[in-house]
Amino acid sequence: NLLKDLSNGNSAQQRLTSLIGGLCSMMAKDADFTTLVSREMAENNDKRLRVMSEQVFSDIYGQICKLSEELFPELDPHLAACSIVGLVFFPMESRKLRRHLPGWNEENDDPSRITAHASSLLFNRIYDCGSVKPSLS
Repeated sequence: NLLKDLSNGNSAQQRLTSLIGGLCSMMAKDADFTTLVSREMAENNDKRLRVMSEQVFSDIYGQICKLSEELFPELDPHLAACSIVGLVFFPMESRKLRRHLPGWNEENDDPSRITAHASSLLFNRIYDCGSVKPSLS
């Protein structure tokens, strides 16, 4: 269960890293899940997307939003959660393509490596940029 470690006494950063790791592991073990999500998004059937969001992603996404509010209070929690999911989903979804891109190595398909990479980006790089508000004009 992806949400099992969220109620323990760990810090919000540790809980988010654990959730990212669980999501990476689940996607690595169940290629059909990643394929299903990609297909549903590509087909853009609103009814099926609603069912998938309610039955598959609602609890996980809600927890990521709560952790985002705690960790990144200056950011919109919905957009922060979207970015966090994207940091996990795209590397897992694009594994077959990435094998043909420059710089690929087999270690980069390891869920623990993707977890460490996403967490490093969040906590050591992207977060530091959060205090700079881009102009939307």
